[in-house]
Amino acid sequence: MKTTFKMALVGAALTIASTTFAAAIPTDLTVSKKENVAVKLTVPKLINVTKPADFTMKFDGNSAQSVTQKFCIASNMGTDTPVSLILTDSKSAQNKFELVNTDSKLTDHNTVPFTVTYITEGQEKGITYGKKHDDIKGAQWLSDCNDTSSLKIDITKENMLKVYNGEYTATLQMTVSVD
Repeated sequence: MKTTFKMALVGAALTIASTTFAAAIPTDLTVSKKENVAVKLTVPKLINVTKPADFTMKFDGNSAQSVTQKFCIASNMGTDTPVSLILTDSKSAQNKFELVNTDSKLTDHNTVPFTVTYITEGQEKGITYGKKHDDIKGAQWLSDCNDTSSLKIDITKENMLKVYNGEYTATLQMTVSVD
């Protein structure tokens, strides 16, 4: 009885194994067969900005100050694709571009306002503090970035004559994006 039961189990196992193995064998065997396999690449909108050099000015007691530094905005969307630019600075409590004297003892004349201009392809655009400028042109291909854009900082002579001696600083925060 035990032998018959063992034989039945072995037979059932062989039946299950042969059914499983048979299911794995393709039934449409041929000498040659073609199958199409899809290949897909998704490329998101990409942007890169080279950091302009630091702006350094030294007042000579007689003239306005103006410094221009080149940089590059690059994207993978073509050179006519507008990008948006937002500029703020790290120290302004007044939501305007200003240099702040590093001597915290000063209570008056401790800031110097300045303006920022974006320049590309011979055109200049004044930048408003914290405003999103959607019509910025000049983005180049990612592989061809060669500093064709510029930021210009201007301080009027009138504003320069109102401040104490010392060092005035700010850190511009430039956000460039594509929508």
